Amino acid sequence: MRAFGLGGDALRDPRHELVRLAGATVTPEVAVFVAHPSEPRMVYRGRIDDRAVDFGRSRPEARTRDLADVLDALRAGRTLTPRTTTAVGCVIAELR
Repeated sequence: MRAFGLGGDALRDPRHELVRLAGATVTPEVAVFVAHPSEPRMVYRGRIDDRAVDFGRSRPEARTRDLADVLDALRAGRTLTPRTTTAVGCVIAELR
């Protein structure tokens, strides 16, 4: 999170419990959950930004900062409609 200039805390998921909950398929791929009366609600899953264009191809700089935009909206108290973007990266292998 420091490398991308994001504040806050992140969770590590060595047993892939959160990977399964979020439906993440590649790394890096992020998921943002918010508190909800019945259970946490996912408001975003996908890329950190649009720097990666395709596997092995990237832009010099991101044009869209998806994760930062979601976190900024939450800090501002806005209600978010759940959304996803396509993340580009290595496939997350199933644990055995």
